[in-house]
Amino acid sequence: MILLLSIPENAPLRNPKTGLLLLGWSPLLSSIVSVICFIFFIPGIFYGVVTKKIKNDKDLMSLLFKSLDGFGAFIVLCFFSSIFISWFSYSQLGIIIAAEGGKFLSTIGLTRLPLIIVFVLFCSFANLFIGSMTSKYVLLAPIFIPMLYKMGISPELTQLAYRIGDSSTNVISPLMSYFALILMYCNKYNKKFGMGDLITYMIPHSAVILVSSLIFLGVWVILDLPIGFGTVNFL
Repeated sequence: MILLLSIPENAPLRNPKTGLLLLGWSPLLSSIVSVICFIFFIPGIFYGVVTKKIKNDKDLMSLLFKSLDGFGAFIVLCFFSSIFISWFSYSQLGIIIAAEGGKFLSTIGLTRLPLIIVFVLFCSFANLFIGSMTSKYVLLAPIFIPMLYKMGISPELTQLAYRIGDSSTNVISPLMSYFALILMYCNKYNKKFGMGDLITYMIPHSAVILVSSLIFLGVWVILDLPIGFGTVNFL
């Protein structure tokens, strides 16, 4: 039925003005959550009836409640996490770290590859205190792109170095969006598993990602290979 309402040229789920289905706004995209829900919900009900798991409405409600089992702890954890993130944002400690770090990098006197490596390490450290990738980039880009540009490092290479540092410590940052969700699933199998345990287990993974990425970046820069079409590493 969804295909019949979407595929024809003047289908009601297309944009009434442009006729597009997946580009821009359309009734299908605006209701995609409901569509996906029914795609899985209706076959699930039929499967439950056929396998005799669902015999009446009480069985259906019991299965629905069972699927949400454990999310209560996640909601409580998100509540306290949101308070922590709000207090941390209010303190502006992340902004202070970024600004002072920018001043430090501009005074250490490094150039080219050593400076890039220090910049990657700084981004990985700042990622522990500023969870959002977009917010962090909006904060760091006006500081470091012009500064590294003056030192002969292209904006493209600066962006690449930023993404390496940002991605390497996501798994150990308590401010990461999915940190609470990961912790909830860990608690599902180990009730005593806490935030410190999760960070401890993830530190080796974070270190391997960071070191291997730095080695790969170093080889790439030493060989002066382009990181994209029509780009240069150094100006």
